Amino acid sequence: MATLKDVAALAHVSKMTVSRALNHPELVSAEIRQDVLAAVTALNYQPNRAGLALSKHKSFVFQFLMLEDVDQVEPYYGKLLIYISDALQQSGYTLELGHSRQSLNPNVDGLIVVGARHHDLVWLKALDIPYVSYGEISEGIPYVDVDNRLGTKIATQQLLMHGYTNIHYIGLTMDEYFARQREQGYLNATQAAHNLHHVHLSLIHISAPTRHAQ
Repeated sequence: MATLKDVAALAHVSKMTVSRALNHPELVSAEIRQDVLAAVTALNYQPNRAGLALSKHKSFVFQFLMLEDVDQVEPYYGKLLIYISDALQQSGYTLELGHSRQSLNPNVDGLIVVGARHHDLVWLKALDIPYVSYGEISEGIPYVDVDNRLGTKIATQQLLMHGYTNIHYIGLTMDEYFARQREQGYLNATQAAHNLHHVHLSLIHISAPTRHAQ
């Protein structure tokens, strides 16, 4: 395994210069940095993770914080974890798992929150680390999700366009942003159809699994 000394020898510079070129490129010339990077590539040099973390004040760890009951989550979460872990690994990061708010690690470089609800907004907004919610929970909170309102609207419009006359929306009895958006999409799509006597529309709500604040 190549060392910092090997890189320095190949690039014809000192070890300190190699360190500066990798961690503080503004302190060296473009020519020297190019020589160092060429040596790094040729030797397949991998910086020491502990030393790199110390010099950059980073942990190189992301946490996947699962706030939902593990027994109730969808099976695809396993594949999701694999994809996220692989993507992070390619960028030099590792993935840590947490199963409740109490297992939140404040020393990670970033946080992926799954299953957050409206009552989680207070502590989420108070975090000092970057985070993203897997699922939209409120305006102003960074998230990754489908467009719940538009998706339900398009699906309902397709049913109406193909001549279906009994269309029922089954939603969740929960006052959460994503649930309201889905129902709104249905209502937007059926607004004009309410005037058609041959079309029967209804809203049905079922109880959703509850999760207490953790």
